[in-house]
Amino acid sequence: MSWWARALAARLNGLFRRHSLDRQLDQEIQEHLRLLTDRFVHQGMSRQDAEHTARRQFGGIAQIQEDHRERRGLPFIENFWRDLGFALRQVRKRPGFSLAAIAVLALGLGANAAIFSLVNGVLLRSLPFAEPEKLVGLFERDVIDDHNPYNSVAPANFLDWQRQARTLDQIAGIHFASFNLSGGFGPAVAERVDACACSANLFETLGAAPVLGRDFLADEDRPGSPRVAIVSYGLWKRRYNGSPDVLSAVVRLNGEPYAIVGVMPPDFRYPAQSVQVWIPLKAYLPATVLEAHDNHILTVIGRLRRGASIAQARVEIDGLVSRYKRQHPEEVMGKGGNVVSLAEITVKGVRTLLLLLFGAVGCVLLIASVNVANLLIARAVGRQREVAIRAALGAGRGRIVWQVLLESLVLSVCGALAGLLLASALTDYLAARAPGAQWLPQTAQIRVDPIVFLFTLGLALAAGAVAGLFPALHASSFDIASGLKDTGRAHSPSRSQSRFRDALVAVEVALSLVLLVAAGLLMRSFARLLSTDLGLRTEHTLAMRISLPETRYRERAQVSAFLKELVDRLQSTPGVLDAGLSSCPTVTEPGFCPDTVFQIEGQPSPAGRLRDAQYRAVDPNFFRASGIPFLQGRPFTSRDGIGLDDSRPHTGQVIINQALAKQFFQARNPLDKYITLDWFVGNNPERTRLRYEVVGVVANVLERPQAAAHPTFYVPILDGDFTDISVILHTTNNPHSVVTEARSIVHRMDADLPVFGTQLVSELVGETARDRQFTMSLIALLAGLAAILAAVGLYGVVSWGVSQRVNEICIRIALGATPGEVRKMILLKGLRPALVGVAIGIPCAALATGLLRSLLFQVSPVDPLTFAAVPLLLLVVAAVASWLPAIRATRIDPTAGLRSE
Repeated sequence: MSWWARALAARLNGLFRRHSLDRQLDQEIQEHLRLLTDRFVHQGMSRQDAEHTARRQFGGIAQIQEDHRERRGLPFIENFWRDLGFALRQVRKRPGFSLAAIAVLALGLGANAAIFSLVNGVLLRSLPFAEPEKLVGLFERDVIDDHNPYNSVAPANFLDWQRQARTLDQIAGIHFASFNLSGGFGPAVAERVDACACSANLFETLGAAPVLGRDFLADEDRPGSPRVAIVSYGLWKRRYNGSPDVLSAVVRLNGEPYAIVGVMPPDFRYPAQSVQVWIPLKAYLPATVLEAHDNHILTVIGRLRRGASIAQARVEIDGLVSRYKRQHPEEVMGKGGNVVSLAEITVKGVRTLLLLLFGAVGCVLLIASVNVANLLIARAVGRQREVAIRAALGAGRGRIVWQVLLESLVLSVCGALAGLLLASALTDYLAARAPGAQWLPQTAQIRVDPIVFLFTLGLALAAGAVAGLFPALHASSFDIASGLKDTGRAHSPSRSQSRFRDALVAVEVALSLVLLVAAGLLMRSFARLLSTDLGLRTEHTLAMRISLPETRYRERAQVSAFLKELVDRLQSTPGVLDAGLSSCPTVTEPGFCPDTVFQIEGQPSPAGRLRDAQYRAVDPNFFRASGIPFLQGRPFTSRDGIGLDDSRPHTGQVIINQALAKQFFQARNPLDKYITLDWFVGNNPERTRLRYEVVGVVANVLERPQAAAHPTFYVPILDGDFTDISVILHTTNNPHSVVTEARSIVHRMDADLPVFGTQLVSELVGETARDRQFTMSLIALLAGLAAILAAVGLYGVVSWGVSQRVNEICIRIALGATPGEVRKMILLKGLRPALVGVAIGIPCAALATGLLRSLLFQVSPVDPLTFAAVPLLLLVVAAVASWLPAIRATRIDPTAGLRSE
């Protein structure tokens, strides 16, 4: 062993055996003193003189002990523990001050930890799948819109990619669906569940496997193969009580029997959190749909082959699509393909929001640190005598700076521990309500884990250093002689100290202004969002949904008869003014209602362009029940439609919205014009060209408040082509009062039909803006917290200044200053840093709010009203925070104040 290793081992031994070695040293010293004493006694001295002589000859015992300790241990570690113990005693000595500082830091650090848990789980950590860096999303691009690189994929294109792609090991397709679920050995009542029809290799592509049972077999993903299903862990626990016998159960989905073959793990949440059942894709979709290149209904993912890159896969898929498009230019399909990292496409819609929230909580933490710095500066002024005594006893400036800084670090670490408790309580709430959370497979990763703990601890140390550095420097830079003077008068702050504290307050006000402006813009945007006229009635209107299983409603005539009877019964229900039907909800999430390509007779489509519009099937009462006004023409009658003859349908009737009329008919009157489209009618496996006469034009309806009006046409639902039905009820008073009777009507008509999605239309409008509401609420909360901290900081600075200037104020009053003049002096003192902060904050806010542009609705990022109201509000808060110390200053008794002089 080398000498330095032996020396280090000896020092470590001395560090951990300090008390034992101290006792050994004391024994050795006492033995040496005894031997010397005995020698002097033998030389003829008295015992008392011998002891004195032995002690003089041996030397200073304390110096020897200290020198021995320095040689045997690690002094810097021992000094650190002593300084830490002193800092803890100082924190405990002033509990009120310490609790205030810890609480302020806990709010800032807790908010940062909670938001960082979202950022860490969603943006920083990998997707919860095997080798996630190899997973990609595949898209068609520029199907209708020449600027959309993320179009869904047609089934036939997906199958072509599976056969021909060489850069990808696996390619899996996904189609969202929902079913009426019943049967098995679970509850007898049917329920509506979200499902996913996926290719058999989906789980293999992701590197996931069932926790119970098995994956799909390749033979089960074929047209006409036996029906099998895999269920989610939550559904297994909730409906089947976690019984392993579920693998022998047969569940009915829309009346069709499916054998359950597996249960997915509890943290598997793909492609969406709401999905509870997975079934094979090719066994679910009709053969005509699987062969279609123009029906874009699939989400497609893939796994790169070893050695292949995303760029190579993109070139290959783009080439496959482009080549087919050149060969079949008439097909409604993408002009090319696109391949993107699955991680990138997953977080595409939430990255900006999360980074915005992370920046906001960072501002709050900075304001909290500045507040604590002001508290520590005020405390350092009151400790000048204590620090002066320590300096007079030999403490160097570096040691004093370190000890004061260590107190700040202790406070920040305590604040971090309290903040982590707060973050633990907030994280689950934020994870469940974060923007786009239902589409994030990473939500199981959002928690306060060791990474979040280390981040918060590091942030706490940084915040403690920021808050404590200047107070530490200030505590060590003063005249020892003046600090040792025993006087009862307060230590007046120097001009540099006052300016620095004012600068800190200005920073707080500027940061608060930025957050308040952001919150104000989002609140105004949200208010505009909710007040937007959607083009339909939202009050006293109820929506509910049913789905007719195609196994029992195979014929269009059956569907038509059921819908007619349903509307008649609902229309006669007490409290119902109008009842209408639609093939999809009037207020929806993006992409809920389908679209199709159509032609206008007598108007050829421009070269290379397609006419595309959304479509809804509705009954004659729908427009009246929804409150959608007619601009031209007439509503449907019970005789309108293409009829129930699958082989030779006659011309039907169609109603278009204002956006379609303006975009495709321009200045021409659309009434009595004809549109055509190719559609699957009834059980006919071939597409049939349908011809519709335009009989009416209605006002635009916005699917979501923040969305533009889509060109839309309405066809008669009584033709029986649609089995997923949204029911709209316009009621006389409380819409909820008719829910029970409406459910009862459906149950009497078909006991196996669950009624789901029952909600007020006004509530549906609020749900479509939920992500914006979440962001707005959180930013507003953080901005309010920042404003409160800034007000408290300003109050503390002004109040501290008053307490340090008691003698000056007393002299002014004694010389004739009026209370009004004293109040004015204190108010100006408080408003000065607030005005500086506002002057700095306004241009900073103008720059920062540019990042909010994509989140704002009908509000400019430099909205004049917001930029005028927020500074005014902050100045009012600053005036109130300064007024209270000003009132206290005018109540000082000048006689008592001057007596201390």
